Amino acid sequence: MRINQTNEPIGLDALLAIDRLPVLRNSRSYMVSSYNRDLWNRDDIPVYLEKNEKEGTIAEIEGPGCIYRLWSGGDPGARFKFYFDGADEASVCLRFSGQSGEPEPQKKGILPLTSGIELEIGYPPMMETGVKTRPGLETGICYMPMPFERSCRIAIEPAVERKYFQINYHRFPEGAPLKSFDPARTSQEELQQIKSTVQMWYRAGEVLAPSSDRSDGTVGMKDGEEAVLLDRRSTAGRINAIRIRLPESMRTEHILRSLILKAYWDGEDRASIDAPLGPFFCDAFGTPSKEKPIPLSQDMNANIPDEQERKRYTFGLPLEYKNFLLGYTRDKGYYTYFPMPFFSGAKIVLENETGYSLENISYEVEYDTQDEPESNVGRFHAFYHRENPTLGIEDPAALKVDFSGGENYVILKTRGRGHFAGSSFFMVQKRRLPQDVDSKGVGAICEGNEMIFVDDDPEQTQIGTGTEDYLNQNYWVHDHIYPFDGNRQGYRACYRMHISDCIPFSKKIAVTIEHGAGNAHFIDYSSVAYWYQEAKPWINSGGFGI
Repeated sequence: MRINQTNEPIGLDALLAIDRLPVLRNSRSYMVSSYNRDLWNRDDIPVYLEKNEKEGTIAEIEGPGCIYRLWSGGDPGARFKFYFDGADEASVCLRFSGQSGEPEPQKKGILPLTSGIELEIGYPPMMETGVKTRPGLETGICYMPMPFERSCRIAIEPAVERKYFQINYHRFPEGAPLKSFDPARTSQEELQQIKSTVQMWYRAGEVLAPSSDRSDGTVGMKDGEEAVLLDRRSTAGRINAIRIRLPESMRTEHILRSLILKAYWDGEDRASIDAPLGPFFCDAFGTPSKEKPIPLSQDMNANIPDEQERKRYTFGLPLEYKNFLLGYTRDKGYYTYFPMPFFSGAKIVLENETGYSLENISYEVEYDTQDEPESNVGRFHAFYHRENPTLGIEDPAALKVDFSGGENYVILKTRGRGHFAGSSFFMVQKRRLPQDVDSKGVGAICEGNEMIFVDDDPEQTQIGTGTEDYLNQNYWVHDHIYPFDGNRQGYRACYRMHISDCIPFSKKIAVTIEHGAGNAHFIDYSSVAYWYQEAKPWINSGGFGI
């Protein structure tokens, strides 16, 4: 794998080189979005820096940098145009068709690693996009990295009044080794990288890295006991895979939330992974015992054509679900392929807090040992939080626009240097809104905006446009399983991985989300945050004063 001078993966490497996900970043993450500055909902209001009769500019970014994610919904006629390095003509022009598949003959192409987008400036010989059709109305998503050397101007043509969008990008220190994206002049090496990335998208759930050592077995535990899955001391190395398989009868919500996965790095007493087994693997609710498993394609509902069958499986889902970094398969159970470096030792345990004895839990931990610790990498962390219920709103007079995040549900708060790599989160509405609050248009529980605060830097603050949009969906959250994002059980069990679009922080980070628009809803909200950090982290899920 090509390694650049900073060892930080950039561009296509950031998608393809999952083994370098732990590498600490010198870049900074930003987002441009259409969130509503004046209301608690209806986040399709572009803010134009300038506009004319042809187009409106929504961002002017200094390089070097790279666009890593573009999501949009609504008006399928609007185009996103990218002008690199002060050029008068756009190098990339994307029209969000809301449909995916092969382009119509009169269209020039589809950009790889996209869905629902047509490329209206030419591209070399076509290949598969790597993304299956997404459910939902007029939704487009692009994970094709678009680096730029000196600058990038982003415009919408025409300058429509309403358009949902989120654009995530990184900026790098001066001298970062990249060249500006030009789809019409893609090299053979770049084409091969794209093809390799597309192929990897189709192999979600497969082992990402071979290992030289393994710890495996089958364990049982009485209530209050722990089982040791791995205990390596006085050695450096990296864990490449963890798999845990439970008997199907044990995949209940109570057990999944009461069997605790913990990992201790480098002889520390405080666990760096501390989360219930189910939520860690994005499975907080378990499997109904009377449902019959059926095969699963990347499009979750593709094999369930009957509407009644679809509804029946939506809220049980004894199905496999696979993304790059974690999931569940019937033959191997739960898995995670997050790379986990350790410098002087690693211990992984399961703690039984269920209230009764458990038997026949099988496990596999695959890892490598090394003579010397890796340099410039962070240690992996996972943190569980639950608020049941969130404090909603009873009085419509209490509805307000608040971008401080002070009343939001907290997914992660920590100090130090590292990068946020994703989360699994779970939502169950506890009770309906009062009628006079609901009538104000706050919408469903999936209308809460993510708000991410980094290093006390307002420019790095990221405010989204709705929970379903954070999950790369639009107009409600649809059941789907994809390499980076997914939703299981009717927006009750969701995940979003930040791989190329990870969020670096040098001092501190707060990852939060509204519990419904304007924090109006009463929700049983729980989550697991995944991130890398170079030193012993400071974590707080309580007050916002960090």
